[in-house]
Amino acid sequence: MDSKGTLEHAERMLPQVPTTVPRPLSDRIIASITLMDLSAPMAVLVIALLTFFSWVAAYFLGGGTNVAPHWFYVPVFLAGVRFGPFGALLTAVISTFVAGPLLPADVATHTPQAMSDWVSRGIFFVVIGQFVTQLFRGARRMSVREIHLQAEVALGTTELQAREARFSALVENSSDLVTIVDRDGLILFQSPSVARVMGWDADGTEGTNFVDALHDFDQERWRTIVGLLMEESDHEMVAEWPVRHADGSWRFLQSVITNLVSEPSVGGLVLNSRDVSDQKALEDQLRHQAFHDQLTGLANRALFAENLDQALRRQSRTGTELAVLFIDLDEFKTVNDVHGHMLGDELLKQAAERLRATLRDADVIARIGGDEFAALFEGIALGHDASAAAERVIESFAQPFIIESSEVIVTASMGLALNETGTESAEDLIRNADLAMYAAKTANKGRYEVFSTDMHSTILDRMKMERDLRQALVQSEFEAYYQPIVTLPSETIVGAEALIRWNHPVRGLVMPDEFIGVAESSGIIVQIGAWILHHACKEFEVLTRGVAGGQSLGLSVNLSTRQLSDPLLLGTVRDALTRSGLDASRLTLELTESAIMEDVANTFRVLSELRSSGVKIAIDDFGTGYSSLSLLCEIPVDTIKIDRSFVTDVATRPEPGRLIRAIQSLAGDFGLCTVAEGVEDLDQLEAITGLGCEAVQGFYFARPQPASKLAELLERDASFSVSVT
Repeated sequence: MDSKGTLEHAERMLPQVPTTVPRPLSDRIIASITLMDLSAPMAVLVIALLTFFSWVAAYFLGGGTNVAPHWFYVPVFLAGVRFGPFGALLTAVISTFVAGPLLPADVATHTPQAMSDWVSRGIFFVVIGQFVTQLFRGARRMSVREIHLQAEVALGTTELQAREARFSALVENSSDLVTIVDRDGLILFQSPSVARVMGWDADGTEGTNFVDALHDFDQERWRTIVGLLMEESDHEMVAEWPVRHADGSWRFLQSVITNLVSEPSVGGLVLNSRDVSDQKALEDQLRHQAFHDQLTGLANRALFAENLDQALRRQSRTGTELAVLFIDLDEFKTVNDVHGHMLGDELLKQAAERLRATLRDADVIARIGGDEFAALFEGIALGHDASAAAERVIESFAQPFIIESSEVIVTASMGLALNETGTESAEDLIRNADLAMYAAKTANKGRYEVFSTDMHSTILDRMKMERDLRQALVQSEFEAYYQPIVTLPSETIVGAEALIRWNHPVRGLVMPDEFIGVAESSGIIVQIGAWILHHACKEFEVLTRGVAGGQSLGLSVNLSTRQLSDPLLLGTVRDALTRSGLDASRLTLELTESAIMEDVANTFRVLSELRSSGVKIAIDDFGTGYSSLSLLCEIPVDTIKIDRSFVTDVATRPEPGRLIRAIQSLAGDFGLCTVAEGVEDLDQLEAITGLGCEAVQGFYFARPQPASKLAELLERDASFSVSVT
C-alpha cells in the first residue's frame, strides 16, 4: 500500500470528534427561567406580555398596604436577569407609573396607596431582583464552565484516540518495520508489517531475540552499537545488515536505532528498519560492473590495476617475481566490421575462454578494453615461465574460432613486461607491456615481444600519430558521421549522434578507437573535440533546416575527460551554437561515468555551467563504470544511455533485462530519459521496447553515415511520419 492509501486508511479509522457536548439539566432550567435561550426581541416580547399581565393582576387582585402584589415584580426580575440593572429599572419605572394608579384602595383605610410606597417598594424589589439575578448568573457561569470543561475533556480524549488510531494505522500499513528491543536484543514489540517484509509472525516474535536473526559476524557489531547507544539517551545510529527471512533467505535491512530506554512509554531501543535488498542487489551488480567486463566476465582495467598494485606491494615484502602480459587480437576490427558486432562480441567471449583455459588459475586475466587483454603472473621464474605462457597463448590462438558454424582465424600480438629491477610501478609495467605489444604487432602479428629499454620504435609510432593528428586538424582530414537515435514505440528519428572519422591520406578511413587513445593521452583531443563540436553543429543545422520537423531533431556530441578539464569548454560550446545557429536545447553533450568520476567536484561545476547555457547532458555507456547511486540525484544530467553490453543478450538471457529494468526504473525516479545503445536485431528491439526504454540506436536502424546519407534518411523518415499521420 502506498503512502496515500495508508493515510486514507488511517483517516477512516479515526473516531469522529463530537461537535457539541450535551448540556446539563441545571443549565437548561436556568436558561429557560432567565430567557437566555431567547433572542433579545423575543425576550422583550415575553417581558412585555408579563408586564401587561402584571398590570391586569394588579388591577383586579391588588391587596392592601401590607400585601405586596408580587406578580408585579416578575417581569422586573426577568428583565434584570436578561438585560441587566438598566432593563430591570426601566421595566420597574414603567410598571410603577402605569400600574400604580390602577391599584385598588387599601382595604383597611379605603384610601389609594401612595405612589411613593410603590416607588420605594419597586426600588427594593429591583435591588432584591438584582441580587437574585447575580445568583442565577453565577450559577450559569458555573454551568458554562462545566460545559466547556466537558467539551475540552471530550476533545482531548478524541484527539488522543485519533493520534493513537493514526499511529496504529500507519504502523500496520507501513512498508517499514518498527521493532522495540531491550539492550540484550529481546523483542518487546514488533509492527505487523514484519509479516509482509520478513515473513515473521508479529505476535510470535515478541519474547524472541532479534540478534539471533543476524549473521554471526553482525552480532558483535550489534553489541558494539548498543554499547555506544547506551552512553547517551535519545542517541541514534544507522546500521545496514542482512537479516534472516522466515524462508531461510537473507534480506538486507537498513535500521535507524534510537535509544529510548529512558522513555517510560517505550522503555527500549527502537529500530526503524527498511528493506533495501533490491537497492543492495543493484549496487552490487553495478559494483561488479565496475570491476568486471560484462561481455567476458573477466576483470576490467580498474580491477587489474588494483591487483597489480597489491602484487607489487607483496613483491616489496617477499621478493616475489612478477610479469605483465598485454594481449591484442589482430585484425579484430576487420572481423567486427565485416561480420557485425554480435559476431565480434562472440569472438571476444571465446578469446576470453581460451585465455582462462591456457593460463593458470592463479593468474589474473583482464579485458583492458576493446580487443585488448592483460594477464598478471606472480611467483614465476623471470623470463622463462612468462615466455612459456605467452607461447601457449599464441598456440591457442592459432586454432580457428568457430562462430555461427563459420571458422574465424584471429591471431594475438602480445607484449611482455618483466619487473626485473623491482622498482617499476604499476603504470610503468602496463605501459611497457603495451609498448612491447605494439612492437610485436608492428614486427609481425601473431607473436610476442619482451619489453626492452631500446624499444623506441613504438614510441616513435605514437609520436608520428600525434604529429599526423595535428596535421589532420590543419588539413581538415576529419569528418563527422551520424547515427540516428530512434524513439519508441513509433520508431521515428528524434536525433542523431555525431561520430568522428579520420580520412587519413595514406591509411584511408581510420576509426576512432585507433587514434582517440593517442589523442587523449597527448591532449590533442581538446582541439579535436572542439572541431567535431563546431562542425557537427553547423552541418546538422544545415541538413535539418529543409527537413519537415527538422528543427525538433536533436544532436548528440561526445565529450572526453580532457575536455571536461578545459577551462575554455563553456566558451567553445556557446561559440559553436552561435556560429551554427543551432538552438541550445537541441544539443546533447555525452560523457562516460568514468569521466564524471575522474574529478566529481569539477565535473559537477562544469556540467552545471553547460546546462545553464541550455544544452542537455547524457551519461554514455551507463553501467560499465561504477558511480554511487546517490550521485544520480545530484549530477545535472538529462539522459542515461544504456551500454550496448546489456543490450547484446537482452533477448536470450534474463539477467540483462532485469538490470535494464532496474536502470529504467532508477531513471524514471529521477526524471531521466533512457536510450538503449547497440540494438542490432528485431529480437533485441522487441525486448528493449518491452522494458520501457524511450529511445534506441544501433545497426538495426542505421549505421553511422555521412551527412548526405543522413539527409536522405531524414527525408524518408519525415515522409513516413507524414504518411502515418
